[in-house]
Amino acid sequence: MNKIIEKTKLGKIDYYNSGKNVNNGFRSLSPKNSIIMKKLLFLAIALAISVSAFSQTQFKFGVTGGMNLSKETTKFVSLGSKVGWNAGFIGEVTFASNIYGNVSALYSNKGFKEIEGDGTANTNYIEIPIHLGYKYNVSDKFSVLGEGGPYAGFLISAKYKEDGHEYKGTEDSKKLDVGIGLRAGVEINRRFRLMVGYDWGLANTIDDEEQKTYNRNFSVGMVVFF
Repeated sequence: MNKIIEKTKLGKIDYYNSGKNVNNGFRSLSPKNSIIMKKLLFLAIALAISVSAFSQTQFKFGVTGGMNLSKETTKFVSLGSKVGWNAGFIGEVTFASNIYGNVSALYSNKGFKEIEGDGTANTNYIEIPIHLGYKYNVSDKFSVLGEGGPYAGFLISAKYKEDGHEYKGTEDSKKLDVGIGLRAGVEINRRFRLMVGYDWGLANTIDDEEQKTYNRNFSVGMVVFF
């Protein structure tokens, strides 16, 4: 006998057999409902996997600081390096025993010295580096690690000294610097890190498209996690 399809008062579709009920009186799932059930099951499995993965992550917070040896590069003028400093906060998430990611908020003093002359520039940035890293555990208390990623720097002040005169202002400078940074170092007792790094600025730092200038910075520093 052919099935008769009837719409219920709720607008749903029920399947009945004209001779006797199918599946011992229980309704059969429509193809649409079957697809919805499969999607819900898939989402439930995905959520369970995500919660399990998140439960294995570890978060820690600390402070960081160190020395900068920075300069600016341009095609028309030879500029030397000057000593500066950086300090700030760092938050880090460990995704697995060897893989981690961190974000820092730093106050960073950069600039340059003129090779021919006594001019010195000081530029101060708020920098946000975002790094992904790998840690090799030599022992329970000692690890070797490396990390890298992009950074964004926001210029907050600039000062230039030459022949006893001082000039302040950021009118001729661009307020945003972006680039790539790399770090390498060691970790002791899972709390203390000694790091060396280098940042390559990729954005022109002055409002002059002909005389493009880029930040370069070598750093040595320490991280202490709480």
